[in-house]
Amino acid sequence: MGVGVPVRLTAGYQLRPRWALQASATYSSYRSSYNSTSAFIDAGGTTYPFQLDGTTRAARLALLGRYTLSRQPTRRVQVYALGGLTFERGVYANQHTLNFIGVSPFPADPGLRRNTLYTRNLLLGVGPGVSCRLVGPLAAQLEMVLGGYLSTNLPFPPGMVGNASPGVRYRFGGE
Repeated sequence: MGVGVPVRLTAGYQLRPRWALQASATYSSYRSSYNSTSAFIDAGGTTYPFQLDGTTRAARLALLGRYTLSRQPTRRVQVYALGGLTFERGVYANQHTLNFIGVSPFPADPGLRRNTLYTRNLLLGVGPGVSCRLVGPLAAQLEMVLGGYLSTNLPFPPGMVGNASPGVRYRFGGE
């Protein structure tokens, strides 16, 4: 159980010395489990066991513009700003068991329930990035994007979401 590591592939195209476009595809998966012997308490103070197991999977496609803040494209360290749109398709599936054996008016079986929620979200995001040329065409990079929902089918009001993406960049072509 725990956090899975997202996998991301990004391709970019340099439009001008300071302007570029980049497209990314990301896949992530997360499993969680929660068990409690007293998660549900009735009006009389009686506690009942509760177990929740869930899986969240998401695929994201992003199209971002990148503006390099440095005026010298040959500098080893580059700081840049990112902004653009992300389309996210997600699935959250869980199953939970409430054990109400012999309790009225609850059912006399353990009560396994399964729920699945499919999400479709469009986000607008902005954030900073930094890259440091390691050797030749290789550079280490870190990008952070904070996004807000433009549209969603989530059943609750969404807030802001953020991500940080470390990676290695390979530059094709000349400097």
